[in-house]
Amino acid sequence: FDLGGEVVSNGLPSFARAEQLFLNAAALFQNLQDESMHLAATERKNQALERKLHAQELSTARVVVVQPSGEFAPQRTDKFRRTMPYETAAQAISDAGTFGKTSTYHTKSEILEGSTVYLRAGQHELEETLYLHRSVILSAEDDATAEDCSLIIKKRSLMICDAKLCKIFKLNLRQLQGDGAEDYWTGGLFVAKVEDGAMELQDCLIHSQRGTGIVATVNGSVLLKHCNIFDCGHYGIGADGANAFVDVRDCSIEACKFEDFDERNGGKVVGVEG
Repeated sequence: FDLGGEVVSNGLPSFARAEQLFLNAAALFQNLQDESMHLAATERKNQALERKLHAQELSTARVVVVQPSGEFAPQRTDKFRRTMPYETAAQAISDAGTFGKTSTYHTKSEILEGSTVYLRAGQHELEETLYLHRSVILSAEDDATAEDCSLIIKKRSLMICDAKLCKIFKLNLRQLQGDGAEDYWTGGLFVAKVEDGAMELQDCLIHSQRGTGIVATVNGSVLLKHCNIFDCGHYGIGADGANAFVDVRDCSIEACKFEDFDERNGGKVVGVEG
């Protein structure tokens, strides 16, 4: 398989056929009283079953983590699995972007930096702020757009990044409700803040009902491409600190309560007309 989606579309029926084939073979060798071949066929049947179950889980999972290398159709018991199904965005993103280890019921596995977290279309609501310490890619599934796939948090900020590079594609990032009394440089709310590291966002919708959309502080840098930042309760973008930098390319910033962007303490926002 070349793509994770093929594990479901092509792999699921293939593994089901393989399971039945080896089941029949095991029965045949048992009738022939060939114990070694019976055991070998049974082992192959069990491997096909594990791969089929894995493909079934991928077909129904709301979120899938795909590692940058490895086999696309592992057994669930494999120590290293390229494709891993999850039921919640919070668990998948935390495993891939924060801890680097699986927390699902499968065999515990390391997760490589640079892995991609694919979110199925629909709303994915978080209860706690995400802390991205490891390079990771967050994306709507292949045939979805930002209008189809939302990552939402209420009364808190959505995410904080200090990883070398995090990338976000085709997501509707929304911070709703909460106390909007504080500004972003004094602990106020935001959608995403990069403190030390880099983040790239492309083809995203960004909205903070009670705070600022995108924030760079300290040594953080952000690249925004083809994004729409809208209806933020404070600023659209904020940069605070001599090394804080936000590069805005072909984006729109609309109807924010304060200014479209704010620069302080040497922070820079480029690509937006003042």
